[in-house]
Amino acid sequence: MAGLHYLKHAFGLSDEAVVKGWVENPYWQYFCGEEYFQRRLPIDPSQMTRFRTRLGPSGCEKLLELTITAGLATQTVKPASFRQVTLDTTVQEKAIAFPTDGRLYHKGRVWRVRLARHSGIELRQSYVRKGKQALFMQQRYAAARQMRRARRELKRPKVYLGRVYRDILRKLPQQSAAVQERFAGPLAQVVRLLAQQRHDHNKLYSLHAPEVECIAKGKAHKKYEFGIKVSLAVTQRDNFIVGAWHCPAIRSMATYYTPRYARSNGSRAPHPNAAMSIAATEATGSKIPACTLPAKSAASPEHCAARSSAATPSNPSSDTPNTMA
Repeated sequence: MAGLHYLKHAFGLSDEAVVKGWVENPYWQYFCGEEYFQRRLPIDPSQMTRFRTRLGPSGCEKLLELTITAGLATQTVKPASFRQVTLDTTVQEKAIAFPTDGRLYHKGRVWRVRLARHSGIELRQSYVRKGKQALFMQQRYAAARQMRRARRELKRPKVYLGRVYRDILRKLPQQSAAVQERFAGPLAQVVRLLAQQRHDHNKLYSLHAPEVECIAKGKAHKKYEFGIKVSLAVTQRDNFIVGAWHCPAIRSMATYYTPRYARSNGSRAPHPNAAMSIAATEATGSKIPACTLPAKSAASPEHCAARSSAATPSNPSSDTPNTMA
């Protein structure tokens, strides 16, 4: 399973494509540990999705620990390389369409109508034909730069979504507790989608991936990116990944957190909240300081990565927070 995920991200393939390619490619099969050529699918592609869901943070730490152990066993990386690491942040983009209000309203209504049909809730009107027509006209007016007409047509998918939402709310109390629990998350998304405005923060950009954020990196060719901001720690000599952490609620890449634990004589001591990297510590015994931000202040400047003689970033003047987990 880990080998399939590695091939999936290395070649930028979907779950279905990587499973089909595994059957045709003997090198991929040998990479995943097979001794003889296989002619059957190794797993169902949907199992990869369930594997990622059940893995969790602790499972990712375990995989990273095994990766570091394998790197040491094969001498890909040496223990001396862990004395100095480079910390930087990047954006892990999600495979979503460019978010527009009209498309989000339309998809939100389609998904709720489908869920209501599967749950046995009979809606007064589903707006299947009129919702598709309104989205089509809104996109045509926007492409023709007729923005006044486009804004007028944009109201229609929003109104249709609100009507379906209120219709479900009226009929939901008559349903069983299991059905009500099934609608709790989708209806909360609708409330968030209908309430958000153009310049709001923490907006919903994708219904199937609500964790997606809009991040500005300052690129000339790509002003905004939609995904998750992650922090990586790699060895300076071998570029071997020893730590990775998801940075929540930090949307600007041009933010640098100045360490406030510097002593008066200029030397720096580790921050009291600094924690050790589980993977690197257990695999090598080297103490690589890392920082985990507390939940109450995820973007607080006081909680930056600790830097000591055991792990000194190669670029201390970087404009990104030095964090890893």
